[in-house]
Amino acid sequence: MLYGDLGASRLGVVTWNDMARLFTRLGLPSSCWATLVSMADGLWQDCFIKWFAGFVGAHISGLSPNTVLTILVAVYFFAHYFFSK
Repeated sequence: MLYGDLGASRLGVVTWNDMARLFTRLGLPSSCWATLVSMADGLWQDCFIKWFAGFVGAHISGLSPNTVLTILVAVYFFAHYFFSK
């Protein structure tokens, strides 16, 4: 763990504690951060992320790079919109 913390500080990587402090500075309750993390963890543990990546990957394999890039940008946008609602 020590090496990970040292590497993160040297590379300027944002840690969980940095994000919690940011939420506090913005006036948001710390439970808001905990809720976001637990939702993401739930999606990961339920294998939704793996299923979604496999689903999208199966449908874009064999397409041209420009088409793949366009589709991935659209998927990224709509996935963020879907989870924000």
